[in-house]
Amino acid sequence: MFTVQNKVEKAKFEDRYVVEVTGTFVSSPGEAMLIMGGFVPNKDDVFLGDLLDTLERLVNVYKYGRQATDEYYHIPGYETWFAQSSLTKEEVAALPEAIQKYGVEWLADPTGLPGSRATFSSYQLYYYDGEGTKYEVAYTPEQMRQVSSSMINMIGYDAKAKKLRVVFLKGGTYVYSNVEADVYQEMVTSPSVGKYFLANIKPHYDFEKEA
Repeated sequence: MFTVQNKVEKAKFEDRYVVEVTGTFVSSPGEAMLIMGGFVPNKDDVFLGDLLDTLERLVNVYKYGRQATDEYYHIPGYETWFAQSSLTKEEVAALPEAIQKYGVEWLADPTGLPGSRATFSSYQLYYYDGEGTKYEVAYTPEQMRQVSSSMINMIGYDAKAKKLRVVFLKGGTYVYSNVEADVYQEMVTSPSVGKYFLANIKPHYDFEKEA
């Protein structure tokens, strides 16, 4: 007879996205994994997308082989997500709160050269529902999204270039420069995208009209 008794472990995440990142070592045997998250659905989507885009670059840069001295610092997003210790306190403080919170220090090679890090080998996105059940998630990089608005048809965001692209219902496409990721995230989750745009984007950012 089996009798369920005391609960010994609570689900680690509930209604959260989590990324499992796997690395292999150049000099040491075996592999290791880091868990990043949990990202809040809708609130953290832009930052989660940026992390996944960064991981795609990191996994592919040395897919044909990596030497112990090969680094990742030249890959956009590596320092902000995986090596914040290489940044100044001021640079870290300037990062969006979500990146400060979910960023990690990438795995050091136990027997490798001083400062040697593991090779990024794979990553997988998961979603934990409200009861802690874990699901695999497919990710498609976002280009443009339609929005429910009386003035705006579609918007898109380039996190690397910090550019917001707005397509208006009456015609015309405008690109706004130096828009931070958290501002874009607030816009897409706002009850009124149009009102948010008029109050927080249009008066404050330089723009140019696409031909």
